[in-house]
Amino acid sequence: MSEPAVSFREVARRWLVANAVSIFALSVNGWISFAMYALWDVGHAEPGSAQRIAYATVAAALSVIWSAIFARLTGPVLRLVVPALSQHKWLIANLAIGLASALGDIVWVYQRSSADLRSWTDLGAGKLVSFLVAVVLVGGFLGLLAGAAQVLALKSAAVGVRTWRLMSAASGSLTGLTILAGIALLPNATPVANEVGTQVIGAIAEGISAIVMLPALRRLEPRGYG
Repeated sequence: MSEPAVSFREVARRWLVANAVSIFALSVNGWISFAMYALWDVGHAEPGSAQRIAYATVAAALSVIWSAIFARLTGPVLRLVVPALSQHKWLIANLAIGLASALGDIVWVYQRSSADLRSWTDLGAGKLVSFLVAVVLVGGFLGLLAGAAQVLALKSAAVGVRTWRLMSAASGSLTGLTILAGIALLPNATPVANEVGTQVIGAIAEGISAIVMLPALRRLEPRGYG
């Protein structure tokens, strides 16, 4: 059996670098969204208003753009492991994930108010455990769906994709818990300070996700390898 041209250590390094750059792009997206939110006074806009629709449209476009950036950065890294991976399919899979994520804004557009996620810390012990379990399950399910979409692009070129789905689910659960914990720790400070905190939380969550996916990356092998 021939040895891979690039060691897994190098693949892992490039994977983490690609994700770090994508996290920076995500932060840029976040600041653009924050600027639009403040400029259009979305916080005081009525449900279904033009401001909310415009803001949701921008947020959706940014989500899709970031997904394309993520695909373009990580695709070449994956091809070090599975050279036959179609960059076109990988791009489409991640664009679909970004679009699906963006569709969640439609619900927010017509809501009377946004939920304060900090309130979860005030729940009693029993409800708190139930709430955390729900976050783990929902995050895991969403991660599983995202992983399944990516596997559709991977499976024609790679074997070992089952681990990719499983680690995607684990990544979704950990991301949900990380964001929840981070939001609970955010102080009720100025909007800019809270945005900085939000960006840090998002970066940590994405970083954890990138690390969690390393075992799945290691299990990938080209079809017909050896």
